[in-house]
Amino acid sequence: VGAVLDASHPFAVEISRGAIAAAQALNIPYWRYERSALEQSPSSQLIHPVSGLEAILTPEVLSGERVLLTLGYRWLQQFAPWQTQAMLFARILPSAVALDAALKAGFMPERLIALRPPISGDLEKALWQQWRITRVITKASGAPGGEDTKRAIAEQLGIPLFVLNRPQLDYPVVCHSQEEILSLCEVWWSSHLDHP
Repeated sequence: VGAVLDASHPFAVEISRGAIAAAQALNIPYWRYERSALEQSPSSQLIHPVSGLEAILTPEVLSGERVLLTLGYRWLQQFAPWQTQAMLFARILPSAVALDAALKAGFMPERLIALRPPISGDLEKALWQQWRITRVITKASGAPGGEDTKRAIAEQLGIPLFVLNRPQLDYPVVCHSQEEILSLCEVWWSSHLDHP
């Protein structure tokens, strides 16, 4: 290994920390490819950026609501105490691990849907309407994670969307475009052609 290119999910902080530590231990370059975040819409009354789950796990957000969680299965256990105060639904990846985690967090099978992204806007909207969702909680995963689609549907349907901000990590080098990261790789590769 001569360099590390970290293109992990924006919320995969532990993977990134491990990659940074490994690169430092081996004294090799570490480059982070970070998918672009979406611009915040200051005029929207429906899009609510939040810095952590503590801002969401409140009666003001959850009590009496029909809430769709699109956070991933690792976060579902945090919502277990709210199962009796809100009608919670979750979209999870189609895997046995995700299903098991959702069931252990108290989600009833009829309130789960297993889909692999990307999800079309029509399917996303139909799901919200079918379940009569009144709140959606998601991660700031950018356009590749469907955040733009969820924002648009929230505006169309008048449904509050709570967007969990990305965790902050001090990456040694961050690139926000494929062109930029490919350029770094090409320069590195060119400088190492003579050195096995």
